[in-house]
Amino acid sequence: MTQKGDIDGGPIELVAYEDWMFEGAVALELRAYGKGVAATEASLHWRLAHPLARRHGIAVAAIRGREVVGLQTWMPWFYRLGAREFRSAQSGGSVIHESCRRQGLFLRLLKFGAVLAREREVDFFTGFPIVASYGALLRDGWAKVAEPRWWIAPGRPDAALSAAAAGASGCHGFGVPVEGCRKWSTRAERRFVLSEDPEFVAWRYGGSRAGDYRSFHHDVPGGTSRFIVRMGRRRGFSEALLVDWQTTCRGVVANARALLALRAALFRSGLGAVVTLLLHSGRERIMPRCLLAAGFVPTWKTARFLVKDLRDTPSVFDPECWTLMARDMDTG
Repeated sequence: MTQKGDIDGGPIELVAYEDWMFEGAVALELRAYGKGVAATEASLHWRLAHPLARRHGIAVAAIRGREVVGLQTWMPWFYRLGAREFRSAQSGGSVIHESCRRQGLFLRLLKFGAVLAREREVDFFTGFPIVASYGALLRDGWAKVAEPRWWIAPGRPDAALSAAAAGASGCHGFGVPVEGCRKWSTRAERRFVLSEDPEFVAWRYGGSRAGDYRSFHHDVPGGTSRFIVRMGRRRGFSEALLVDWQTTCRGVVANARALLALRAALFRSGLGAVVTLLLHSGRERIMPRCLLAAGFVPTWKTARFLVKDLRDTPSVFDPECWTLMARDMDTG
């Protein structure tokens, strides 16, 4: 399937991405972002060449002759709601050659990709767009569903909070999987839950990014909490991004103790001078209360969560059906 058109500089074609375009895609991203050849190739391989991305992702390109002048990808990002499994994909990795910008090419790529996605029976798209992409997504029929907020806490709990956690076991382990920690409560069946398919999880947290993630678990008599954390640095400080937080504990006190134990473990390991997380709690209204009790504070900074329904899934527009964290973002 091909669409032909014209922009300043001559005719272009919109096509489904093919392997011969990889070097051109690398060159395009290097011009736009300048992250280095190795990092750019690793990112594009994860988005375009991994077997899971090949089978379930959508990638479209704008080409001028043999030159790649635009690229838009939707990565496989599977959810379930109750017993229903969805074939969904997340928008990301948009890049347009500087000579082709401000001519509507991004919007044309979005529309072309949606046609391909419907042919391949994708249920819906999700995205956390940057400001520059937001308007084009709205014009393409996307809808803003939620505005998750960023929270922050120093890695080291203060004395009063540490006393509140007294008697609780610490957070243990790096890369230690904990089974059975997906549900916050029985209400989890009434919200979208990210897939636990082993191939998807291995792809989501693997590849060139695998070394960035750590898994912690925290056990108390009433249950277990599991945290997935991505390590990084911000303005010279070690930052731990709390990507995923699953628990079988009930109540504010037990969950706040688990969060405090995580903060202490990160601080002792030199991995988290600050701990951050993104949250839209949806139906899980206890989550902000747990964060406040564990010394986290909400910031002014938010993200925008958008969806585009492709196959009549009205529940995607209900903010109560989503509990969003950084796990739901391709950059998290």
